Amino acid sequence: QTSVTDWVNDIRNAAAPWAELEFENIIITLHSDFIRKLDRSDEVTAVWDSIMKGVADLAVKPAKFPRKERIVADVQISH
Repeated sequence: QTSVTDWVNDIRNAAAPWAELEFENIIITLHSDFIRKLDRSDEVTAVWDSIMKGVADLAVKPAKFPRKERIVADVQISH
């Protein structure tokens, strides 16, 4: 788990084109530009953990998934 201080001082400014945000039940991959100004990674974590708990509740599944879901926010040009 990354502290907010480590996030703000180091990680969010890493020279990489993609960022992965990993939470309890989900991993989100997105362009690094979207996370450069994110100051409170802990608040984002709380939101996504709450969302995924809601998903588990609706699906009547255990709160901890056997494997994490994954979202990749990439534009796919198919034509």
